[in-house]
Amino acid sequence: MVVDISSLILAILLDFSVYLMVVISLNVEIGLTGVPNFGRVLAYAGGAFIAGAVPGRILQIIYGLHGDYILNNPSIIAEINDKLLEQPLMALAILILTLALAGIVGATLGYISSYPALRLREDYLGILLLVAGTSLVVVGITYPPIVGGTVGVQVPAVFNALLGQGASLYYKISILLLVFSLIMLLLFNLISNSPMGRAFRAVRENEDLVEVLGRDIGVIRGKAMALGGFLAGVAGSLYAFYIGSVFAGAFDNLTWSFNPYLMLILGGAGTSIGALLGALIYSTLYHVIDLYKQTIGYYLHFDAVWLQYMLFGLVLTIILILRPQGIVVEKAKPLVKPKAKDQKT
Repeated sequence: MVVDISSLILAILLDFSVYLMVVISLNVEIGLTGVPNFGRVLAYAGGAFIAGAVPGRILQIIYGLHGDYILNNPSIIAEINDKLLEQPLMALAILILTLALAGIVGATLGYISSYPALRLREDYLGILLLVAGTSLVVVGITYPPIVGGTVGVQVPAVFNALLGQGASLYYKISILLLVFSLIMLLLFNLISNSPMGRAFRAVRENEDLVEVLGRDIGVIRGKAMALGGFLAGVAGSLYAFYIGSVFAGAFDNLTWSFNPYLMLILGGAGTSIGALLGALIYSTLYHVIDLYKQTIGYYLHFDAVWLQYMLFGLVLTIILILRPQGIVVEKAKPLVKPKAKDQKT
């Protein structure tokens, strides 16, 4: 088998960039605050739905295009894309507006999801958030006016207008997505070392102590889930622009909740390097296994379509048994920043 190395690296880089953003958003909630969010797909899909529902309709009004946006979506988007190629500044404005709206929607969904955290234990809370994530996807599938129901919708090709067309387009998109993911990684580092990050870790380590000190657990968890939801919403909208369409059925819990959870456990929760390593190892292994799964399946004598699930399930089991803290262990940090001693003159 002849392997196209450049295409393999491109596929790994694209998936790694998107997954890293999702894992970072989870790391704020699970790694720093200890909230078991098994419904990461809720805010992520919310951001993608914004990209599928809002920018195309806005541009349809701006350009004076007629027709039902859902029923005539392919023709309307084709006309919009032709106009955007001549107006890159319009494409940039639409991209910024969509990312802002997607982040706000993701933050709102995250904050609303934080309310059950006040009364439910971790296991019940995880199940509730899992159901909440699935419910939004079901609404997107069964209510076509949002993002086309079972058919889906195309989104304006803002990346084409901004980065140009041609064979190098997806390489440019991969670099752009990587820049966004690294910005989020830097933001996570800043939050982790800030007073807010110390408050998040205090809730994770000892809720009773935080309450005794007079802090509201609900407010702190709400901030963590709103921030995580904001990052996930932005990631979802970027993914929609990269794919070029939004299909509600594609936002399943396995891909956008459990897999990022696996990456975070693999790399090490609560650390930025752990999130990066987890996303990189998963993305690399996924594409390598996908490339050779037919050959491997031939020797194993079972359908290769199940090979990835089995191997990643095995990896997760081994990690939880041998190194539950992940590859990178979070360093102990003081919950209260010590004051510098006065210098004697």
